[in-house]
Amino acid sequence: MPVEVADPPPAPGEVRVRVLACGDSFTDAQLRARTYIACGGRAAAASEARRAHELLGSTAATGKIVLVP
Repeated sequence: MPVEVADPPPAPGEVRVRVLACGDSFTDAQLRARTYIACGGRAAAASEARRAHELLGSTAATGKIVLVP
């Protein structure tokens, strides 16, 4: 049975972002097709790169020592 656990507070220097929208980029499509070339000229596995790196969000929480413009 699933159990919900609260997110821990951000550590010093960390920011928690509330994601409002997430896009699928060309890089994401290349990762799915296994045609993405990583540094060094070899194909990268999907687990080697962060997925969905195009995000729109707002700051949900900050740890200490975070400068927010």
